Amino acid sequence: MDSIYQAKYLKYKAKFLAMKVHKDIPKPIAVLVPKVIAPAKVIAPAKVIAPAKVDVPLKKVKNLFIFISNTYSGIKELPGVRVDRQNVLNTLGITREYNKVFSEQFNRYQINPDLNAIFISNCTKDQLLSYLQIINKEYEYRTIMICLSGHGGNAMGIVNFATEDGRINLSEIISAINSPSLLSIGVFVDTCRSCGREYDELDASRLINTIIDKRIAIVTAGARGSTVGGGISGGKLIKSICEVINLKKDQFIESFASMEIMLRFIVNVSIVKIKQHVDFDEWKERIYNEASRSTKEYQDICTQLPSIYLNKKTRVLVSERNLEREYQGLFRFLCKQYEENVAVSKAAHRVIPTNIKK
Repeated sequence: MDSIYQAKYLKYKAKFLAMKVHKDIPKPIAVLVPKVIAPAKVIAPAKVIAPAKVDVPLKKVKNLFIFISNTYSGIKELPGVRVDRQNVLNTLGITREYNKVFSEQFNRYQINPDLNAIFISNCTKDQLLSYLQIINKEYEYRTIMICLSGHGGNAMGIVNFATEDGRINLSEIISAINSPSLLSIGVFVDTCRSCGREYDELDASRLINTIIDKRIAIVTAGARGSTVGGGISGGKLIKSICEVINLKKDQFIESFASMEIMLRFIVNVSIVKIKQHVDFDEWKERIYNEASRSTKEYQDICTQLPSIYLNKKTRVLVSERNLEREYQGLFRFLCKQYEENVAVSKAAHRVIPTNIKK
């Protein structure tokens, strides 16, 4: 009996000791592995978005020869204007057919890389102004030469030009084409100046204020108050311009680069215009003969000769370039006095017919 209990005792003791040994073994210490914290997300700087590219059309840098003409219709029709147009096309070397050029109201052609010719034809006043605004918007120009061919009338602002629906003053044309880049203007007006006497001070002041910082020379076909009908053969002033261009093409082209050269071009055009009315050598003698100057024939010829108007800035150039004596002599040939008749500021306010000097 004792041996049985002893055996059980030893058995349980062995289990007890085994359990105790297991209990006393320290549990492994948990190794705290530090949590790897991902680096903070770097926020990229905001992308700078370039402003959207706006395609602003660049202005074409050109000098411009602008030919404005009306043939009209009905009792006002001027077949001579067709002759003027064809003469200008031939002179400028534009080979396109007449009908293809003038069947549209607005056409333009390149004469050389620096010069464009623009033709504006048979327009109402609003249409003419809209085309001038297109030119102003699309081109950057330093020099322009404007030629008018059609009916005209006596008015302040030098002259009115007859449109298809009425009239437009020269001051409105120049104001519409004016731009900050414009420096020099040459204007040739081949119209009558006999119809009416438009007393509108706005036209005079508009012209004077528009050109105050420009150089401008205005040439009209005849004296204020005169009729200068070109008939079916075309206007004599346009014809004179074409003749001088044909003889001195370089001078015409260089006129767009130099106001001094344009002034010399005007002298040549004026002399050719005189020759269309009278023998030049005979005229030299008559202008210095008092008895001859008193005749009606002399007076009638004088009214058909060009009038030239220069603003103050251009007259300063005339003096600086030693052209004053040449212009004084030219005015004598045109039956006028340089000092009395040349100023645009005075001419813009006048409507009384030009006083022909005897």
